Parts: sequence; C-alpha cells; structure tokens
Amino acid sequence: MLAATCLFGMMGALVKWTGERLPVLEVAFFRSFFGMAPVLAALAIRRVSPRPKHPRLLLWRSLSGLGSMLAYFYGITALPLSDAVLLGNTAPIFVAIIAPMMLRERTSRGTWIAVAVSLAGVAVILQPRLDLHSWGTAAALSSGLLAASAYIAISKLSGEGEDADVIALYFPLVASVACAPLMAPGFVWPASPEIWVALGAMGLVGGGGQILMTRAYAAGPTAPVAAASYGTVVVSWALGVVAFDDPLLATSVTGGLLVVSSGAWLAVRTSGTPSR
Repeated sequence: MLAATCLFGMMGALVKWTGERLPVLEVAFFRSFFGMAPVLAALAIRRVSPRPKHPRLLLWRSLSGLGSMLAYFYGITALPLSDAVLLGNTAPIFVAIIAPMMLRERTSRGTWIAVAVSLAGVAVILQPRLDLHSWGTAAALSSGLLAASAYIAISKLSGEGEDADVIALYFPLVASVACAPLMAPGFVWPASPEIWVALGAMGLVGGGGQILMTRAYAAGPTAPVAAASYGTVVVSWALGVVAFDDPLLATSVTGGLLVVSSGAWLAVRTSGTPSR
C-alpha cells in the first residue's frame, strides 16, 4: 500500500497540472483510459481471464470509484494539492467506521491509534491554510466517503474470490465508458506534446497504483490498509513544494513524520496477514 501511495501522489500532481489546461471530465477519461494498460498487461502476464465472477459487486466498486475520482479531481483543481489530498484521504476514517459492520472485521485498538496519529499528522501539515468553506472542500470530502465505499467493495470482492487484477480492470473500464459521452460536448484537444505525455503518465502511474492498492485490500484487513494510504498526503506535500512552489513549513515536516511513521507501522504490522 505504501508503494501505491507514492504512485497516487505522483498522479495527483499530474492531475493538478493537466486540470489547469483541460476540463476535469477529460482528465478523468484519460486517466482511466491510459490506466487500463498496466492492468491489461498484468492480466496477460499472469494469463488470467478478465471475465468477472461478480459483476454486480464490480459495478458497485466501479461506480463508487468513478464518483470518488471525479470529486477528487475537482478538489485537486480547486484547492492546493496537499489540502485536496488530505480531504480525499478521509476514506480510512469512513472505512474504520463502516467496515466492522459490513465486513464483520474487528478494528483493533492499534489501528484506531494509528488512524488518529495519521489524522494528527495531516492536521499539523495543513492547519495553517485549510479552508473548510468551499465547493472544492466539499468535493474532496465527498471523494473520501465514496472511496470508502469502493474500498469496502474491493474487500468484499476479494473475499468472494474475485481476482485482484480483474477488480482493478473494471474501474477504469467503466469510468472510461461513462466519461466519454459526458466530456464530448466540451472536449478540448490537448494542444501540446507535453500535455499528452502528462496524460499518459497520469494513466500509467494511476493504473499501477490501482493494481497495488487492490492487491493490498485483497491481502489484509480493510481498516489498517486504508490507514496506510495516508502516505499519499506526504508525497503530495513534497511534490507541491517542488512542482507548485508550496511553502516548506516546520509544521509540514513534523506532520509528515507522524504520517509516515504510523503508515509504516501499519504496513509492517499487516504484512504477514494472509489473503482472505
């Protein structure tokens, strides 16, 4: 999951850059379309059929993921990168609350403590400038709730024996089909090679992150894996400093250390958990 967070942090920076030049629906389409390439490659290498065993659960996962992605991308274009990523990564809190009821998983005290430490870290990073009164904020928070629904669907699919790469394939497939007609009326042709390269890279790193994330949820309890995803906030903060001239603050360094330490602890603690 920590590797997935690095890729998702890179994707977020690319989304922000391309979102300043293209409509959000178009960015979502290209992220999904190009994102299918690494998943199809993984299926081909493993010689796994893409035919799903549980299409209804896959549709739930895909539609929840699509809603989360659109809200998240809008939040990234409307807010500072690290703020949007923080709010979009509230999913672990929703997962920790919902998963025990829906999946009959036990959320340990250690997991709750790690989630609290992670939240404290991201609050320390962003407290000087977080604005709770904007459409971008509402969209990013909605993204967290919808992402929690998608994560729970992934765990249910894995528990029913659906292959992790098949799960990872159908989200970008459904998203591409859904976004194509919606973006058509306001389509803006990418005007430079740099934009095309960014769109392709965004899809590839997003698709790679999707594979790793899906396998992480298939291999361990939902709440600890979700809590480890807070590493994306630190990656996005670092990229914001380098690529978007966000200020380097002592609070950011302190909060980043809290997030990384709690995420690493969760990853080590759950690394030996067998697949369900």
